[in-house]
Amino acid sequence: MIFHDAGGCLDDVVGVASDIVEADEADIIMGAHISAVRPGVMAIGETPGDLSRPAIEWLAKAKRASRWYLIGSDYVWPWLSHKAIKKYIADSGGRVVGEEFVPVGEHDHSAHIARIRAARPDVVLVSLIGTDSVVFNRAFAEHGLASKMLRLGGAMDETVLLGIGADNSENLFCASGYFVETGTRENDLFRSNCVSCYGRNAPPIGSLAQSNYEGLRFLETAASRAKSVAIKPLLSAVANIEYRGARGAIGIRGGKAKMPIYFAEADGLDFRLIAKF
Repeated sequence: MIFHDAGGCLDDVVGVASDIVEADEADIIMGAHISAVRPGVMAIGETPGDLSRPAIEWLAKAKRASRWYLIGSDYVWPWLSHKAIKKYIADSGGRVVGEEFVPVGEHDHSAHIARIRAARPDVVLVSLIGTDSVVFNRAFAEHGLASKMLRLGGAMDETVLLGIGADNSENLFCASGYFVETGTRENDLFRSNCVSCYGRNAPPIGSLAQSNYEGLRFLETAASRAKSVAIKPLLSAVANIEYRGARGAIGIRGGKAKMPIYFAEADGLDFRLIAKF
């Protein structure tokens, strides 16, 4: 494995990747990318139907949530997710009382929070990514809304929750295909190996780290079946396949991955699992 820093400006990162390909130094380039830059990618993650629908139904039934406000980063994942989510909300008997998309990197959420306060939703569905989610959720709590409204987070894991902070995580729920406390034999081994490699004081694993690990396990299975790492044989091999990662056995049928979905509530700096879909 060869590691390169992808944290610089876009042109520099593209240049490094191009040099690697042209020099034949790598068979595979692996990265954690947002969905705006992933054409031709073999996807093994959750979809809105698997992830958001049961979470919305749970909140509608258990918390009598009917009024929803949607806020997301201004790019393709929140756009298309919200389109599906609106249908799930309607199917659960609820309605959307507000929606907005925020430029990536926007850290002043006072106007957004004022509009949310005025709309009086039962749940704010947050489709902001990374640091943007951290900053918004901190501001949400600091403005006194955490005790008055539920939040349902997307693209959220233990590392994001750590950034949000225990004082700002009241009434915060999240659905995901993976949490650190997921109770599978494979996850126990994965976590144990991480501690052995990086020590007990290493950063939290989180879903992104687990996804990178699982991506390699997926590639291992696909390449073994295809007997190649060339793109066409790989794409043919993964249409219907089963592989094992930290989440246990993941089956792909017709190019779509199926896995258990876990629903959790923030409890300080940890997620407490409360349902499995």
